[in-house]
Amino acid sequence: MSNRNRKNERALVSLTARYRSPTAFDFVSEEGHDLSNGGMFICSTNPAPAGTLLKLECDVDSGAATIRAVARVVWLRLEEMGGEPPGMGVKFVKLEPGSRDVIKSVLDRLG
Repeated sequence: MSNRNRKNERALVSLTARYRSPTAFDFVSEEGHDLSNGGMFICSTNPAPAGTLLKLECDVDSGAATIRAVARVVWLRLEEMGGEPPGMGVKFVKLEPGSRDVIKSVLDRLG
């Protein structure tokens, strides 16, 4: 499901995104949507501030593969707007080995 206004091809997904900031000990689990090679949207009623670096993990195909990355919060939607949920857009800063292949597989299948 591509969006011509976007730099990267995107796919609407429903993944469990587990993340934490460098100053937090516990991971938070939220729903991840709108995946691309460059980042994703994470639904959250309490998003991290813009600029925050997150350690991120998302299981794909019931845990058969995992996206592991460091991501930066680049934009926020603090409340539901036009049927879109609140949350944060994150940009992948560093993908662990194999994660780019997992993302490509999801985009090829759903895009």
